[in-house]
Amino acid sequence: MVKNYKRKTERGNWSEQCMKNTVDVVSEEKMGYKLAAKTFSVPQTTLERKVKKARAAPEDPAAPTTLVKVPLGQKSEHFLMMKRKNFAII
Repeated sequence: MVKNYKRKTERGNWSEQCMKNTVDVVSEEKMGYKLAAKTFSVPQTTLERKVKKARAAPEDPAAPTTLVKVPLGQKSEHFLMMKRKNFAII
């Protein structure tokens, strides 16, 4: 076994807090990718990927339902029509 391991590269030595701050700065368009990556000492491609993921957050994760839009008086008619068309009603 190795007693005295010495890391040979500086790869992956950025903190998660540094990356979060950098993503915030780039998202607010105060700096570009390249300048922000050099200023905060984080990898540019990782920064680009994290900003893209932050910008693509879903607005409404729930799919709209059709029964909510049917008025209360028409629900019974809607259920009867669904039953006639052989839909399973639980």
